[in-house]
Parts: sequence; structure tokens; C-alpha cells
Amino acid sequence: MNEQTIKVILASHGSFATSALATLAMIAGEQPDLIALELNPGDGLDDFYKKYETIILANPEINYLILTDIAGGTPSNAATQLLLKYQNLQVFSGFNLPLLLDLVTNKWQRLDEITDYISTNWSLYLTNINTKIKQRDEQNEY
Repeated sequence: MNEQTIKVILASHGSFATSALATLAMIAGEQPDLIALELNPGDGLDDFYKKYETIILANPEINYLILTDIAGGTPSNAATQLLLKYQNLQVFSGFNLPLLLDLVTNKWQRLDEITDYISTNWSLYLTNINTKIKQRDEQNEY
């Protein structure tokens, strides 16, 4: 992945994201463009939102792919709130190790390329939060 263009944030309840990143490093080497965030006991939606925002505001010119563990969980809900404020994000829920291996073994230059690839090849396994938000907004217009 081109670190100037896309960063991937793995977000989960507990240490799942950190452990997935460590396992990925064992198999495919260190991944400087991937960041793991953990929801710890006592953390709320606002706390997790701030964790994301700290990363995004540090490099606002970069595009971010956010992969969360469970659709509807706090990491996913906080990422969904970010979509209302930031345009340089794509959020999917339901990440797993095979997806991560697939992502790091391909060379991605643009966020729309990676979004199309995941939507085409991983749609049975992941929830595209951006699409769900657009569909909801379109339904509310009528």
C-alpha cells in the first residue's frame, strides 16, 4: 500500500485488532500503513470517536480505510459518525485475517480501488457502512 495515499485502521472490541495485526506481521511482515485500535472496558462511543479523530487529524490529507469487527458495535458506530464529518473514509465491518492478507498483497493507489475490490470480492463477509448510510439517506428523502 502506498502510505502517502491510504492508511488502514483496524478497530475492535478488546485486543482483536491488535492481535490480527500482530498475526498479519508474522505472515506478511510489518505493515506500517495499518493501525490497530482497541475498545477497552469503560470506553464509550465518544472515547472511540476521539481515537479515530486523533489519527485522522494527524494526517487529514490521507485516505482511510476503517475495518471494524462487528457492524453495530461501538467501533463501527463511531466510524459511522466519522462519515458525517470526513469525506476521506471508507468503513467496512466484519474484518478477518484472510481479508487483511488479501489487502496487503495487492498494491492499492486509491481508496475507490480498494473499496470496489472489497465490495466485489468480500461482500458476503463484510458490511459496507458507507453504502448503508447512503441507502438510508436516500430512503429518508422520499
